[in-house]
Amino acid sequence: MKYTYIIAEGGVAHEGSYTNALGLLNIASAAKADAFKLQWAKEGTMGANRVLPYLTYAKMEAIGVETGKRGLDFICTPHDPWALEHLEEMQVCKAYKVGSGDWPMLEAVLTTDKRTYISTGMHTRHEIEVMICTYDTYDTVFMHCVSEYPTKPENAQLEMILHMQEMTSRPIGYSDHTVGIHIPLAAVAYAEASVIEKHITLEKNIPGKQDTFVAADCEEFCALVRHINHFKDAIIPVEDRPLTGGERLTQAWVKKRLDHAQQQK
Repeated sequence: MKYTYIIAEGGVAHEGSYTNALGLLNIASAAKADAFKLQWAKEGTMGANRVLPYLTYAKMEAIGVETGKRGLDFICTPHDPWALEHLEEMQVCKAYKVGSGDWPMLEAVLTTDKRTYISTGMHTRHEIEVMICTYDTYDTVFMHCVSEYPTKPENAQLEMILHMQEMTSRPIGYSDHTVGIHIPLAAVAYAEASVIEKHITLEKNIPGKQDTFVAADCEEFCALVRHINHFKDAIIPVEDRPLTGGERLTQAWVKKRLDHAQQQK
């Protein structure tokens, strides 16, 4: 089984607070995720329902540095050219993410020569095929995504991961917007997704803040990472069918029972 790279998506759940951003990083770090991710845009940028929470330049740079100190990769989604320019100045991002609604940013992000994760929500199969063919030679990871908050399980469309894998030798991931952790786990078990991105939050189900309805809290996110690691452990290739230590103990018990039965005859 391929290694599954796990991204803890803090998004804008920090609500403009560096303390909250550290709290989100604590979740990613406690779970032993591979990366911690935030979103950034020029102050005053409108989101779906409100002005997006904003971290200052200094706070964004500080959280990027702190992420590296914790041993995690720092990833950011720049929603506009201003954010990309300033993130490049900081030199704290290991990679970038281009959100489903930010495809016009793709060319600019690719000029940084950093790995670029590309979400495919709100795009048809044909549009995704064209995008993969166009940017297959770049250091890209296409992320199957359904931009519905929350995404119903029957709308998760995990088969698209398999279809995208057939089109490229590059990694294909899954950016999850479902409630709970069972669908991203299915993406790993069913489609061997190379990357899993899951929103994390300090507080769930806050009216008007759509990401909090699909995000995992610390307990859930730790369980997600732990279960993915269990999947990987469970299918380690074996040359032969070696007996486990526990099986040898059971084998000895069974032999003892059979010997005892034989003696009773």
